[in-house]
Amino acid sequence: MKVEIASTDLDDRSGTSQAGKPYRIIKQTGYAFIGGKYPEKISIRIEENQAPYSVGMYELDDSSFYVDKFGGLAVSPVLVSIK
Repeated sequence: MKVEIASTDLDDRSGTSQAGKPYRIIKQTGYAFIGGKYPEKISIRIEENQAPYSVGMYELDDSSFYVDKFGGLAVSPVLVSIK
């Protein structure tokens, strides 16, 4: 699957959970080409010490897919640049 990153801007949110624990969620916007007429806007989680993805075209790395705790197929996008 192809993903386009159009901006290095990040959505960085932090606070305290209802359980009283601090949290921080960092996301970057991308556009996934999933076969429709137009790409779909998606959010990609960025780890706290990870640099944002550069503007460009990417594809999902095989490590993006895993089996969750319920045995279902899950995706946590890891992008690889398309050259």
